[in-house]
Amino acid sequence: MNIKYLLICIIFNVICYSSEFDLNELMFGPELTFTNSEILDAFKKEQEKINSSLDSQPGYQIKHTIEGVKKAKDLAAEIKKICEDCTVETKDYIPSVQALNITVKYPDNFKIFITLDPAVIEVKATPIAFKDLSRVTTKLENTLFQAAKNVGIGPSFGLGGGHIHLDASLFLKNTDLFRDFIVDIYNHPELIIEILGDFSRDDPIIQALSATRNKKFFELIERYDSSKMTTFQFVYELMKDVYSEPLNEVFEFENSTTKFKHHAINVLRMYERIKGITENQRTMELRFLRPQKNAKQFELICRLFKFRLEFLRKRRLAGRIEVPSKERYESIINRSKDNNLNRYITFLTESELAPRDYLRLLPYKYFDQVWSYIENNFEDSLLEKKKFLYEIAKDSPYDSVGSADFILKKSLEFSRETQSDLISQLDIRAEGSIEDLRLKRLIKKYQSIPYRVNSKIKSIVDPCLKYFSKNL
Repeated sequence: MNIKYLLICIIFNVICYSSEFDLNELMFGPELTFTNSEILDAFKKEQEKINSSLDSQPGYQIKHTIEGVKKAKDLAAEIKKICEDCTVETKDYIPSVQALNITVKYPDNFKIFITLDPAVIEVKATPIAFKDLSRVTTKLENTLFQAAKNVGIGPSFGLGGGHIHLDASLFLKNTDLFRDFIVDIYNHPELIIEILGDFSRDDPIIQALSATRNKKFFELIERYDSSKMTTFQFVYELMKDVYSEPLNEVFEFENSTTKFKHHAINVLRMYERIKGITENQRTMELRFLRPQKNAKQFELICRLFKFRLEFLRKRRLAGRIEVPSKERYESIINRSKDNNLNRYITFLTESELAPRDYLRLLPYKYFDQVWSYIENNFEDSLLEKKKFLYEIAKDSPYDSVGSADFILKKSLEFSRETQSDLISQLDIRAEGSIEDLRLKRLIKKYQSIPYRVNSKIKSIVDPCLKYFSKNL
């Protein structure tokens, strides 16, 4: 009798918990960024003017540049050429930092919004349900990313961002999942500062905050686990005790670009009393993400977090609750690349995702470790393994120059017989962006290799150098 009763309770809880929110309905909001050397140079000049001005105020944001406005309008016009049935509406807000808002409406009512952020063009979109992700990302790749390439702009390593918003209604309905997600990301800082993002003083992980803030975080989790609270209460406590000083009495939305916002995970829009947004505009923002190089990368990252949420939900149903790690920040930043890659692979396999698909999200500095992983875990032929490495090298690193450097170095290790086949796989280029000069310097470095030491090196490297030079 007791066993039957227990089984009934378990089944009932599983049904209730699983039906609480269908993760296929989870909404994702992209913030894609594009730039080039022209926009960046104009931004730097404006910055120098402000820095040299005695009247400049602390925290002053640089206004838009003429170059940025022009490229944003060029981007919209190019999208219109590709998508003849799309409509384009432009609103100019010259006094503001964003300067303009261009709405591109597709025939199926999907919309993208082109604005400006300092040094980049920022593109947001209608929230995308997970079930529609593949269809919409194909649309974005064929229109937005192709148009950006055509007008000479692209995502850039170290500039802008690839922030993604998650629909907060999921977490407002399930505070346990919100708590588990925050702790899970806390316990995987390698995702934020190495794998999917880079160390940021503007959007830090909690471990990079003071010892007092970290202690407050541990106390918040203990307090939640012992007494429970609503998601709104959890967010308030997180912001008040961990993210910053106690909240101001007057906390208007237009003043919210403060230290409350600038954290790896921004929960500002989940604050109950925030003004200026509607309930369906509440989101959790993943600010730590690098710019996505293409729409497929955006899709992969969305899939990663959707599947991770599924894993966390199942784990809590099984009675397994994760607690925050006590690993100190100094230890985190001194981890080996092998350690970080192994943790990433475990993160993926726990989430029931194939690591092969996600190696392409790693930055090029991890590619020596990636090659070792490919050699030891792939059953492909050696040539197929090398082709795969070249494929993800052109797609994955957010820095095309670093990727070119890696491929050139690996070329010295690969036999001449595979060179023509491998080079045909390459598509590394600076895209007319800020990396032109660095790529030229890289080519010069490899041209200076003392070939007389090994004449075979020259026959291997020269085709690669010719390829990269051609694409400048």
